[in-house]
Amino acid sequence: MSDLCAPLVVCGDLDSSVLFQRSVYGPTLVSDTSSLPFGALALRGAAVRPYVDLHFELRWVPQDLCLGPISSVMTLAPGETVTVATRSEHRTSFTDLVRDATDRSSVSTHTRQGPDNSVGKLVGGQMGAANEQDRLKSSLDQKQKAMQDMVELRSMYAKGYGSFFSDLGDVVAAVATGGASLVGKGIAGAVSDVVNHGVGSSGQPGAAVIATVAAITEITDSISRNERQTHLSESTHSTQDSTSTSVTRTFSNPYRDRTLQLRFMPVFRRFDGVVSIVRARVGLAMVCGHLDFTTTNVGARHVHVLANVIAEPNLMRLAHAEIGAAAADFHAGTGLLQDHLQANAAVYTKRFLSATIQARDEEALHGAFSELLNRNTSTTTGSSGDIAAGLAWSQSEVRANVIHVPLADTDSLQSAWRLDTQTSAALNQAVSQLSPGALGTILGPPPTQTLHLYAGSHMEAVPGECILPDIITDALGVPVEDND
Repeated sequence: MSDLCAPLVVCGDLDSSVLFQRSVYGPTLVSDTSSLPFGALALRGAAVRPYVDLHFELRWVPQDLCLGPISSVMTLAPGETVTVATRSEHRTSFTDLVRDATDRSSVSTHTRQGPDNSVGKLVGGQMGAANEQDRLKSSLDQKQKAMQDMVELRSMYAKGYGSFFSDLGDVVAAVATGGASLVGKGIAGAVSDVVNHGVGSSGQPGAAVIATVAAITEITDSISRNERQTHLSESTHSTQDSTSTSVTRTFSNPYRDRTLQLRFMPVFRRFDGVVSIVRARVGLAMVCGHLDFTTTNVGARHVHVLANVIAEPNLMRLAHAEIGAAAADFHAGTGLLQDHLQANAAVYTKRFLSATIQARDEEALHGAFSELLNRNTSTTTGSSGDIAAGLAWSQSEVRANVIHVPLADTDSLQSAWRLDTQTSAALNQAVSQLSPGALGTILGPPPTQTLHLYAGSHMEAVPGECILPDIITDALGVPVEDND
């Protein structure tokens, strides 16, 4: 049996980490302003771009504690007793800490804040789809939770091969080029270029990697700066009857001939922040234009989607009215819901795409993407290949107004896209740079940054130096006067 009085063993391997995601889009391969079928709706315009998803990890390695300079002083008069309330702070999530710092800094992020899905149950639950919606969304709970634990940095779009610039990310970046056609060899070259110039190779980080490391450095600087500014001027207050939830302590000055000084010093936990690239994925992305909501009976046709995309109660009642489930005292005007959706097509397109995934209507998403590829694939040469067959459709995902489909394995790619030996070798080389082992060599020695997070307060009691004369401090030592 171990000795109960033995000192505690210092724990190891207590590192925490925060994940950052950066999407890098290459130049437009093809853009099409013609309508694409999207279920009962039509998608007005779309473009195809190669993309790379990069995931960075900021690892927090805890080190020792250190004292900050004195932040505040409280002086007690001789014999005085006070109750002091001290503010304390406890960080439970490194991700929330980083996200808060990101919002304060100039680094731009996309925070996905969807509508409250409970509004679909406001009108007596007459849509009859609430339970079905819960069932359909249950399979995405883990994925959504994972995205909540990730800080998504603003996407980067390529202005030209090897030249990236930050863009809004949620807008249609494609332009109507016209006359372009997709060829397997050309797509493979574009994918290779976006990896080589955006990600880079061993010891030679690309533009996207350099920009992301700089953004993470700015975020960590913001964290340390805020922690220092907030807690180096920590406030205290005295009270006689404290009802606050902060920690309260009572101090008495035992001296009768001098003051007692209470000095408050913040304590910080030092962390080493280590940045690394942990994974990457490459594929083709379809940047969608706006959905056309002018179809008749849009509420009845897309009731399973509207329950997830409409957050305003009165608009939800309009959707209920179109399928005959409105309250008796509600009168809906003809076409009001359709007009609202059409006027705000940019917003609702993103929500429709996300809700379509939740409803497991992948046929609408994949059908539109596949139609865009097939429509713009060259038929004049035998080397065009089957572009859609070179994609891993089962791993597709939607973010904002962009549908992302990763590439299939290299053997399938070479066969589907009919790549020649040279093009295939270049593509294989680029894809191999995204393996975990190769990603670890891009940055060289992992960049490390020191951060200080507030851990608590240290209080010291110091007697005053000015001693009052002729003050009796020991009653037992007072001579007894003779009354005789």
